[in-house]
Amino acid sequence: MKYVRDLLRQDAYRKQTKYYWHIIAAYAGILYLIDPFAVVYAYLAPAGFSKLIGSFVFSYSHRNRVANDDFWLGILTFGEGFHKLHHEKAAIHRWHKYDAGGILIEAIDNTKKV
Repeated sequence: MKYVRDLLRQDAYRKQTKYYWHIIAAYAGILYLIDPFAVVYAYLAPAGFSKLIGSFVFSYSHRNRVANDDFWLGILTFGEGFHKLHHEKAAIHRWHKYDAGGILIEAIDNTKKV
């Protein structure tokens, strides 16, 4: 919570935090009405991919207890494999020029400022 105090001062984020499980239940209910398997596709598949990507990064990019950058893993995991800079400069969003996740975060951040 100490890293998001500025966000929690904003009314929209406070409501999102307060009604988190209500929002999740409503979203799951809407997905279920559309197609019961949509709940599986919307929740379980992304969680599985996230676990897989995290396993790759922690298995291959943390050799000998040191963070490393691996180009092949960075491309495969949309930027997560460019992990060394994350440990050196945690505040930056983009860790490599091919970091797809960092590019997306920068694009979202730039649209928020406009």
